Amino acid sequence: MPPDYTPTEEAVEMPPWRPGQPRYDIRLYPHGREPLLWVYVYGDWHEATVRARHRYRTGTAYQVGIRLPAQQPGTYGNFSRTYRWGTPAVQVRTRELPEEQARAAIDRVMSD
Repeated sequence: MPPDYTPTEEAVEMPPWRPGQPRYDIRLYPHGREPLLWVYVYGDWHEATVRARHRYRTGTAYQVGIRLPAQQPGTYGNFSRTYRWGTPAVQVRTRELPEEQARAAIDRVMSD
């Protein structure tokens, strides 16, 4: 189940890296062990699978695979997006997990 609140703002998508911008550190998550997030975009919560964590000088963002509404009304597509961490619109998916597993999921997303 998604979070039971509605954030005041939607998740912030990070722009792609461009030459001349500061580099950042990337941590890739192994297939089958990716953490899950809830991301609030397009007026609703969407489940997202974390592919990588990007650490910038100014903060952290997560590159995710996410199913979002497509251009045709009533259709969805799978997209790759990178969202800034640290807002109420991006949350670790733990609600359905027992407390010990939920803590482990949060630790896995946040650890190096």
